[in-house]
Amino acid sequence: MQRRRGGIKTLLVCLECVLWQAWQPQLAFMSKYAAKFAINGSPNCMVLYIVKVFGSVEFATDRDVLVCALRALKVVCSSSGSGGGGDGAPIARDVFHSGHMEQLVKVVDQFQTDRELVEAALVAVHTLCTKVENNKASFMRHGGGLQLIKALNNHSECHGIITADCAAMRAVTTGDDRRHDLSCAYDNIKQLVDVAAPHHSDQTEAADTADDTADDSSETADEAAEVADTGGYRGSGGSVRIVTAVLLALRQLVANDEAVRALADANDGAGLALVLDALDQLSGLHNASACRAALGVVRNVCGNDKHKSALAHGRGLPLLLKAMELHKDSAPIQEHGIAALAQMCLRAPSNSERAIRHHSAAVLVAAAMRRHANCVPLQRQCCLFIRNVAARCPELRPVLLDEGFEDLLKTAGKHQGAVDEAYAALRDLGCQAQLVTFTADGATRVGIEAFGETKPQFNPTHSERVGLDAVIEENATAPAHSGFKMG
Repeated sequence: MQRRRGGIKTLLVCLECVLWQAWQPQLAFMSKYAAKFAINGSPNCMVLYIVKVFGSVEFATDRDVLVCALRALKVVCSSSGSGGGGDGAPIARDVFHSGHMEQLVKVVDQFQTDRELVEAALVAVHTLCTKVENNKASFMRHGGGLQLIKALNNHSECHGIITADCAAMRAVTTGDDRRHDLSCAYDNIKQLVDVAAPHHSDQTEAADTADDTADDSSETADEAAEVADTGGYRGSGGSVRIVTAVLLALRQLVANDEAVRALADANDGAGLALVLDALDQLSGLHNASACRAALGVVRNVCGNDKHKSALAHGRGLPLLLKAMELHKDSAPIQEHGIAALAQMCLRAPSNSERAIRHHSAAVLVAAAMRRHANCVPLQRQCCLFIRNVAARCPELRPVLLDEGFEDLLKTAGKHQGAVDEAYAALRDLGCQAQLVTFTADGATRVGIEAFGETKPQFNPTHSERVGLDAVIEENATAPAHSGFKMG
């Protein structure tokens, strides 16, 4: 028995260490130990073999074998295709169905106090759920969200688990599988935000010694905010990576008003202050990716009318502009910052007044439009910002025009992805602007076409066309022929 366990463990370690290109030379060695599961060289069969290890009574309690199996599962699923492609080709991750995910969740629950195993499992979950919609749904359906929260509670000092847990959260809350028209990402976000409150109550009653920061938390957003607080990021590269992972997970979770309120109320109302502290320190470290993660959270928070005003009249707006000033060459940071400004000024004249008059936000926005003239998402956000300010604050229009936004908006309007926003911003600024449409035959049309202005081109008679049924039959195609996937 001991020899057989050693053989299985050796096989899994071998499977973990070799890449897909190197599997073929290893098959003779693997077949010696994998005969009982009839394994062959395809990645799909490798996944099924590893899953049988999870479900095996013989190995279900052997944590060494389970750790090796989880690491091997990550390697196999990472090396066998990117997934989520437009061609709908099956990948190894697709073989991991709902029953397999249930076994994986049970393994994590059984060994929740084992740091090495939990970290390996969370890394595997991140790999399995990336670009595979069915895996995201089955993981959450079988209680995976609760296990993510438990891992943060039980291992709040383990940097590896924090990073892996946040990556797993992002995987299950991102709709990145292009093979499916609908995604469960939003439902998963809501479930993660909701599941932490009852779990925290149970943890408080069961724990002999409760951690002070855990006592204050009641939502998933609180958990991540506490991790950011305890992880530390004072110049340490490893700590910066942890805080970045937490902020990226927070950005995914803070997707609605309920989650924004949870973040703001965390740690006795200091949850949002922690995000601003992170933005302040990360901006000072000149770490573009970390700063972008913090700005992403601020951008989502600005979708809430109450808290965007608190940011505009507090220290949030100066910190946002400081980050934009320090990272002028980073188009993603400029886009996040300007998008946050656009949300902040939407239907809020006092916020617009403060941004333009007190902090000269228009200067930074104009500079970003000139510096990143070919970045269409950024140009679109700039147009939205100008429109939101000009629509409710006519007294600020001369300030915007003095910054040269008329010419900048006309240049932005040359991009197909920003033409409507640029036209609307020019109109609200009081500038003359016309839309020019290029038709399919190469002709141009100036202005907006009114309904009914062009005569419809169809046969007004009711005479039956000869051979109509044959033409319909000839041109009819199934939905799958054009890439539409049923179910």
